[in-house]
Amino acid sequence: MQRRILAAQVCACAGDDVYLLALSHHPSQDGTEKSRQIFITVPTEVGQTEAEEIGVEHLLRNVKDATISTLASDVSAKLQALKGLRSRLADVQEYLAAVLDGRLPVNNDIMTYLQDVFNLLPNMNVEALSTSLAVKGNDMMSTIYLASLIRSILALHKLINNKEQRMWNEKEKAEKAKAAAAKAKTDKDGAKDADADKENKAVTADGKEEKPQSNGNA
Repeated sequence: MQRRILAAQVCACAGDDVYLLALSHHPSQDGTEKSRQIFITVPTEVGQTEAEEIGVEHLLRNVKDATISTLASDVSAKLQALKGLRSRLADVQEYLAAVLDGRLPVNNDIMTYLQDVFNLLPNMNVEALSTSLAVKGNDMMSTIYLASLIRSILALHKLINNKEQRMWNEKEKAEKAKAAAAKAKTDKDGAKDADADKENKAVTADGKEEKPQSNGNA
């Protein structure tokens, strides 16, 4: 059964393999030709020189995965944000104090912005708002804490697996060394037995040679 590949349409990549989608025609049992689409593996190879590998490694050292976050990094970011807010509020307080003392003139644009800021502040005296904010914050913190806890458990699991693997490797090495020592001892004992057998055979042969000589002298 012969197939005829007419045209290639698209290329697809799956992992390290590259596939080519082609239209194939092949004869059927009734004498007609049937066509169907098939995937053809395209032989590919990805390589890099030593200089390129070193350059990529240097670039990857400075790249941080933004999707990975820890509880410590989140708390540090919030702390930095609060410090920035505190410094801005201190600047606003210093400006207002200078205006009140007459050291700076009144700027209507700045006053308008400050008024908008105070008007847009939430009323934390409302119990429902404070409760909802607290619940939202606790939910976010609990999620982050749970993710950090899971990462810690996975890290401990990998550490335990590594320790078990090392113990198994050491046990296998000890067993191999024990087997090699036992084999060497067996070979040594076998060599000793062979030497003893040779000596016994030599002594027996010497005894047999000495008997005829003694009979002749008699």
